[in-house]
Amino acid sequence: MKDTKNSIFPLYVLLVLLTGLFGYISQNFILSEGLWIDQYENMGLKKGEIHSLLTFQDKWSWITFLLIPLVYLAKLTGLAMWILCGVIIYGHNVSFSALFRKVLEIEFTWLAPQLLSIIWFVFIESPSSINQVESFGYFSVIDLMKPGSPYGIH
Repeated sequence: MKDTKNSIFPLYVLLVLLTGLFGYISQNFILSEGLWIDQYENMGLKKGEIHSLLTFQDKWSWITFLLIPLVYLAKLTGLAMWILCGVIIYGHNVSFSALFRKVLEIEFTWLAPQLLSIIWFVFIESPSSINQVESFGYFSVIDLMKPGSPYGIH
């Protein structure tokens, strides 16, 4: 039992750090200030409004990195509790920490699409708009193979 508790914390820290790193790379290398300016100009904002929005965004962007551990803790705890309810209903005996560890391990799967989009937009093709980054789907490998896709390799 003690091994499980000791091995959960390093995995949790790794998940939080990788998510923060991927967010930092995305925020600073993919979603450049020029893309935001173009987006806001297309929305009809004036230069002064755009400048104040970008200043506000720069000033408070660090808060998102502080929220990552809290959001993950709530998400993983909720999922593990939900699964534990189902396990109890079916009469199985599984500890909460074992379920939490499995949910934590499965959460690493969602880092792969983020890594794929970082690789694509940093090394292969720079984005021309924020919409292009947003439309780069989670299952991007499938999108890469679709005929007519803007990312097509066919």
